[in-house]
Amino acid sequence: MTAILIVDPGVQSLIQDGGRPGLAHLGIAHSGAYDLPALALANALVGNRPTAPGIETLLGGLRICAEDGPVVVGISTDVIPIQLAAGETLRIPRSPRPLRSYVAIGGGLQIDEQLGSCSTDIMSGIGPKPLQAGDRMLIRNTAPVSSTVLACNTAADSVARADTNKPTDNETLRVYRGPEIDLIALDLSTPLAFTVSAHSDRRGLRLTGGPTKTNSPAHHPSQPTRFGAVQLLPNGDLLVLGPDGPTTGGYPIVAVVVDEDLPHLGQLVPGSAVSLRIENPLL
Repeated sequence: MTAILIVDPGVQSLIQDGGRPGLAHLGIAHSGAYDLPALALANALVGNRPTAPGIETLLGGLRICAEDGPVVVGISTDVIPIQLAAGETLRIPRSPRPLRSYVAIGGGLQIDEQLGSCSTDIMSGIGPKPLQAGDRMLIRNTAPVSSTVLACNTAADSVARADTNKPTDNETLRVYRGPEIDLIALDLSTPLAFTVSAHSDRRGLRLTGGPTKTNSPAHHPSQPTRFGAVQLLPNGDLLVLGPDGPTTGGYPIVAVVVDEDLPHLGQLVPGSAVSLRIENPLL
């Protein structure tokens, strides 16, 4: 059976798919690809379904080998599939942008599901372990390379055109008002500017240096949370929960990121500027 070999996992490489939505009542995070449109693009490049399991790799450096090829590989930063012959390797260049790249294998990776998903949840440990050098992954269905390449170009172009609005060094995220929005005593008609902290990961994106002043009580009752919930920390920083974030939390929720902007969270580079724009601020 055809397989790929992980020669170098880079900084962090994880198996991700569409995630585990709908299990928060069991304490199970959403998980899945941080940037779902980018995963869909990589899968379109090789003719897979949009949420098929792929590799989410951080800052580049991932190197894979077609153990007994041929293998077709789609990378979210490209718009054409790459064919690897048996024994050939492919390396994702190290780069801070995009922060996360997605790699899909034509035919799909044969990964066992846990709770309906193949995704790695770094907080709970559910799903496959982070990839390591020497890991070998089987390919589920090996299609003829030529037919795969010809069949996927139209789909890939369509996904790419729909995914052009990517984060910049001055990103603005749209958010809805949260239940504790009144704890921020500011003019909400203008965007609130922050800097992305290096203390950010798949559990949450920490935003520092902003204008927020908190009137938060010392103790706040725990409440349900979700991917994209914006928590107000005691020092005025904000924590935007990621796909592996907790399903309950004891910090006030002042806003929630609009669903269409959630993929941008996974590509915001530490040190970059980001603003939160309240939708319907007068409501």
